[in-house]
Amino acid sequence: MEDFIINDCQNSIDSLPPEVILNILSYLNLESLLAIKGTCKCFCQLLKDNDWICRRHCLKMRAVCPAEIDEDRKKGHKWQKIMKMNYRKCIIKQKWIGGEFSDIDSYEKLPPNSMCQLSAESWGEILEAELTRETKRSI
Repeated sequence: MEDFIINDCQNSIDSLPPEVILNILSYLNLESLLAIKGTCKCFCQLLKDNDWICRRHCLKMRAVCPAEIDEDRKKGHKWQKIMKMNYRKCIIKQKWIGGEFSDIDSYEKLPPNSMCQLSAESWGEILEAELTRETKRSI
């Protein structure tokens, strides 16, 4: 019975035109999009062949990491590669700017995966946010 349900679902997905599937996938957030890419060959191939969904997410990430995204575009990378290279950077930068690591007093106490290579502009924004937080604390 379970095999029938899975096969029926798979046949339903296969019967949809690629444009419809891509439209549905375009509503997924980045984490879900990356996860679904590994669920079946159909999704993986569709996402591999259609860079516009990744472009949409990269433009959203550009709000957080403009220097990194722009630099990768200048290098001629495809949107999919840019998304893969910068996704983690954007998350880490958001955590730094949000103050998640503000009360850590030494490098050794930083949690794993809290550092990555960012542009000088990004680290400058992080420092500015940190100094603003420190100023507000001392007032």
